[in-house]
Amino acid sequence: MNVANALAAAAAAWAAGAHLHDIRQGLRTFTTSFFQAPGRLNEVELNGFKLILDYCHNVDGMRRLSEFVQAYAHDGGVPGTDGEGHERAIGVIGIPGDRRDEDQREYGRLAAQAFDKIIVREDANLRGRPPGESAKNVLTGVEKGQREGARTEKAEAVLDELTAARQALSMAKPGDLIVMCVDDAAAVYREAMAANKARARFAIADPGELEAEEG
Repeated sequence: MNVANALAAAAAAWAAGAHLHDIRQGLRTFTTSFFQAPGRLNEVELNGFKLILDYCHNVDGMRRLSEFVQAYAHDGGVPGTDGEGHERAIGVIGIPGDRRDEDQREYGRLAAQAFDKIIVREDANLRGRPPGESAKNVLTGVEKGQREGARTEKAEAVLDELTAARQALSMAKPGDLIVMCVDDAAAVYREAMAANKARARFAIADPGELEAEEG
């Protein structure tokens, strides 16, 4: 996902006349840390489990994220075979309200292929839908995935994003992989740091815009 974006950015910079050395240096120093690219597949180590934050707000994004999670778990070892593999993949997912009903359902169906447990949340801006409608469509898609033999064992709706994040963090066990498809990336990151009882310096990603504890 980020590779494709980086290649597109490099091509645009080259077309705009940037020096090859500057483009190469930019690619070499770029990471997907929360502070360089918030909400872009950020991986955070927490008390024995891993957290990934990603915006993932459409069907294509969920398709790619689902493939990533499945490959990530496979690379870490088959669950249950040793202490190195991820025991469970837990997803906090949500899609904007202005997406079509069928897209919201497909988003849920794809998520069911990747996660053992799913918590469906909604954005703060419902974009014209009544509360719970988008989540219901996503859960319908998850249920379809389950009927097709997908991975998900349990799915539920927790509409408030931070409440959903807290619930996922509270159920995490060593070896788990928690993936949160975020609306407010900074608030969710702060919640994760608080849950991890981190007490570190503050880091500013963009002056006046984002302030979060650095893990």
